[in-house]
Amino acid sequence: MEAAAKIAVIVPVYNAGKFLPELLDCLMRQTMKDFAVYFVDDCSTDDTAALLLDTVKENKFFHYMRNDKRCGAAISRNRGIAVSRSEYVVCLDADDLIADDFLEQLIEAADFYHADMVMLEREDFTAFDRIRRKKTLLKDDKELFEKDIFNIREQPIDFLIRCQNATYDRMVARELLDRFQIQFQDLPSSNDVFFILFSTFAAENIVHTRTADVLYYRRLHSEPDRISNDRDPMCAFEALHAVKKALMQYHMWEERCVYFWIFALDSLEKQLFVCKREERQKQVYQYLQETGLRELGVPGDPFYYRLPECYRKQFQRFYQTAFEEKCFRDSMSFQALCESNLKKIADIFLYVKREGLQIGYWGAGRSTEGFISSAASIGEKVDYLIDNSKDKQGKKMFGLEVVSYDSVSEQIGFMIISNKQYYHEIFRQIKAVRKDVRVLCIQEYLYSKSTLEECIQ
Repeated sequence: MEAAAKIAVIVPVYNAGKFLPELLDCLMRQTMKDFAVYFVDDCSTDDTAALLLDTVKENKFFHYMRNDKRCGAAISRNRGIAVSRSEYVVCLDADDLIADDFLEQLIEAADFYHADMVMLEREDFTAFDRIRRKKTLLKDDKELFEKDIFNIREQPIDFLIRCQNATYDRMVARELLDRFQIQFQDLPSSNDVFFILFSTFAAENIVHTRTADVLYYRRLHSEPDRISNDRDPMCAFEALHAVKKALMQYHMWEERCVYFWIFALDSLEKQLFVCKREERQKQVYQYLQETGLRELGVPGDPFYYRLPECYRKQFQRFYQTAFEEKCFRDSMSFQALCESNLKKIADIFLYVKREGLQIGYWGAGRSTEGFISSAASIGEKVDYLIDNSKDKQGKKMFGLEVVSYDSVSEQIGFMIISNKQYYHEIFRQIKAVRKDVRVLCIQEYLYSKSTLEECIQ
């Protein structure tokens, strides 16, 4: 019998024919060769099958299987994992790209530290982007991974919402998956939450690749025939409930419950916000108020008192706020972060006054309310609210008119960026117009132990 490869790469595929050649090229160029790829075709109707069958003929470490009926990415991933017999598992998406040493970096970190899980750096791109290799890690990222090897209990309590949390930005040991029977759930959405979250909770040895090189490139696009953007928030609840049950089953709850609740707040509010069907929003919101949150231990669990007050306050909003007010429109978890860091927010305004700078806040999105309201509570406000969206420009939001950066670039000397995910992209846009603007990633600063001056770029 042929020996199992060191790493199994699992790729669920549905109508990805126009993207697959790029991914196949990336896989062919891998510097580490001890791997096998399992493509699970979820009944594609384009040229996916023909393309992959031709590829499998030429490459013995590529494997192709096709579902009898549409099953979705989660079941397809489970099928690929079950067929493979490798020491480690990594799941990719068919329309994304990886660096040539993607697998080499992962396995070097895993072998050196005998890791249950390896995390890595990713970056988003569009079809028009030029792929960049180097990425400057934010100070917050460096603090998260300052230890060579760790487990979640040694991380900040909000660690999970500071990570990228996707199937493709980590590699997991098969022994961990088998020991705890970790699989993807058969849910219309949020079907990767249990796999990602519980494996992170269960892993005793987690390591980061410790490189600022981008290893994974996630393609940003919306393909209606391939991707559903309509999220059902009830699926998020079901996934979280399954995680809680597993934590209880394996006697992990007491040590990990606070991490779980903070992630649950962030996850539920996001999924309620992105749900396109208002009636479904209302149904799930009322279920959470009446039953769901209590099933997650909020607030009746004996360890609930360990949750910081700022987060307990936000959960209380869930119970007390009528659906029509839609408290989830604003990031409740980010509001909790701001409220717990008023001194750090005050230091921003002391700094800009001392330096004689006008201050801009980039991003009129869900996290904006948390910062603006926290600043107002200490008698402060920003000078300009900026967003790239032309739909928002000219409108009044949070007491300020939303403007474009170009229209106010000469006035602003200090810029706060609200969205950590797009920080690097926005940073480049700002510096392309004016190199002397001082830029701050607000999430990095509030999460970080670093001083304001250390976080300004």
